[in-house]
Amino acid sequence: MPIGFPVRNYFQMRLARRFRWGLLKSRSHAELAFEDLLKEMNLRFTSQAIFLDRSTFFIVDFFIKFPHHLAVEIDGSNHGKKKRAWRDAAQKAYFERSEYRLLRFTDTQVLNHMALVKTCLQNQLVKKEMNIHD
Repeated sequence: MPIGFPVRNYFQMRLARRFRWGLLKSRSHAELAFEDLLKEMNLRFTSQAIFLDRSTFFIVDFFIKFPHHLAVEIDGSNHGKKKRAWRDAAQKAYFERSEYRLLRFTDTQVLNHMALVKTCLQNQLVKKEMNIHD
């Protein structure tokens, strides 16, 4: 364990990494299609990126790296459940407090309306670039 690294965060990160590994092995068709889109757009990204909060962690499906700092969630059918809705609200609050932005799409949007998803993503990326140069 690194010196000066809080024990709580150390174990939290180990748990998050283990959970992330399972998510990477069982990705949905929508996530794979969105990953192909990001590669096509030549964006630097991380799949199943981990974000640590004070008492929990969040894993987003994709994190588009500097200078965009955009987290993207592809919501499947499990996001309509009550327990998951609470977790999504906590995740949204975390990203609103941080310098990162969160963008959500449903599986159906990604699989059936990829052109619309690409346009929305491009608009978000341009918006961030405008903020950097102003």
